[in-house]
Amino acid sequence: MFLYVAYYDILPIPRNNWIPPERYMESDIVFIIYTGASFYQNRAIATRDTWLSRVTHKYFFSSTPYP
Repeated sequence: MFLYVAYYDILPIPRNNWIPPERYMESDIVFIIYTGASFYQNRAIATRDTWLSRVTHKYFFSSTPYP
């Protein structure tokens, strides 16, 4: 049995009282996420669809499962 956890309710998405950055711009930040192949479809994609969707420079890497 596969249990899917929805991360949309867990991760806060700030919508009110947003403070604009004073030093760094959004294009100055890069997120690199390395995850196991078995977690790629659920955790990495859920993260990408929530808070990471607002980040321009993001890269996902996953291990290759071998039998």
